[in-house]
Amino acid sequence: MVACNVAAPSAIDLTLAEKWGNAKVIRCHVLGSFENDTTLVVNEATNGYAPVKDWLELTFDFDPRKARCLGHRPIEISPSEIGLLGNGAEGCTRGRLSKSTKNVPCVSLKEGVSVYLETVGRKNYPAAQMTVACTGGNKTVIAKQRTEHINLIIPGVMLPTMGPEANSENVHVSPERDSITVKNGSWTFVFKSSLVRKVTVSLGETVM
Repeated sequence: MVACNVAAPSAIDLTLAEKWGNAKVIRCHVLGSFENDTTLVVNEATNGYAPVKDWLELTFDFDPRKARCLGHRPIEISPSEIGLLGNGAEGCTRGRLSKSTKNVPCVSLKEGVSVYLETVGRKNYPAAQMTVACTGGNKTVIAKQRTEHINLIIPGVMLPTMGPEANSENVHVSPERDSITVKNGSWTFVFKSSLVRKVTVSLGETVM
């Protein structure tokens, strides 16, 4: 009897490899979620901090060969879920926000560097009542806005062909190979992609 070496089965899905390898335009639907302690009140004496959860949703068309965005839908932003407001020290009287806010600074989407897109917008710091000197009376803090940016890392178009074997600390391909999760700091983005035959709009305009 002659022993035969049997090659291990390839992890690459050849059907997906052909599909994404020939793609000219890809439509990416992205769900983003944020969770972390965040500065919500900007005050010259004491800033206000709270645990915050945020969500955004966007759809854009991407040319994988030129690594550029071709257009996007208006970005949808959900109201923030905000926990108890404090000044970062234990035992101090809690502050109070004047109203709910959308913490995510998404107004527009623009080209970034390499495989990045960048959301650009005005982050809202709402008006609040903040305690003076930890347990003193309240001080009114006026609302403020600042321009802020969030980098959106676009995962490689061929990653789904490799399935979970392509997973790393910050990138995860679903077992079904139909979505990719990318972690960037306190943000988690879930990408689902489909093929597009033709797009004629420029970045910043509404597509579809």
